[in-house]
Amino acid sequence: MFSEIGKNFFLSLVLFESVMLGPASATEIKQGQLDKICYDGIGLRSGQTATDVNGAGYGMDNDKSGIDCLRQDKGAWSKLLDGTLTLIKGFPGSEARYLLIVEKCRGLAADYPGAFPKCNSVTNPKQVLASTLIGTQTEDQLRSWVLQNIPSDAQ
Repeated sequence: MFSEIGKNFFLSLVLFESVMLGPASATEIKQGQLDKICYDGIGLRSGQTATDVNGAGYGMDNDKSGIDCLRQDKGAWSKLLDGTLTLIKGFPGSEARYLLIVEKCRGLAADYPGAFPKCNSVTNPKQVLASTLIGTQTEDQLRSWVLQNIPSDAQ
C-alpha cells in the first residue's frame, strides 16, 4: 500500500511532529503505533486460545487507508478502542477468552456502533503479536495492555 519512499517521508513527518508537539501520554496511542496499525493492518480479536486467529476481529485502522489512516484523530480512535473493549467484555463467557493483537485485520464493516470496524477474518499470514487472558481484567486494564503491546514503527 505504501512505497518505501512514501513510508520514510511519513515517518520523517511524524518524527518532526512528535518533536514539535511533545510526547503522547501513557494512556494515548503514539503516532509510531498508529503508523504500524496502518501499514500492517493490526487489529484486535477475542479468541478461544492465545493463538486463535480463525474468525473475525476488529480493525484498528478504522477502515481508513493511506494518509487518512495515519492522520486519524487520536481522541476518536481512543473512544473506538474503549467501545471495542466494552463490546468484547460484554460477550457471554468473555472471561474465559483471550484478547489478541493480530496482524492482517483490516476494518471493513462498521457493524457495531462505537467500536472499530469488523474484519471478517484475520488473513494470512496469521500472526498474533500479543495475547492476554481477559479473565477478570477491567476495561481500563485491557486498554493499558493494548496500548503497551501495539508495536511501533518508530524505533
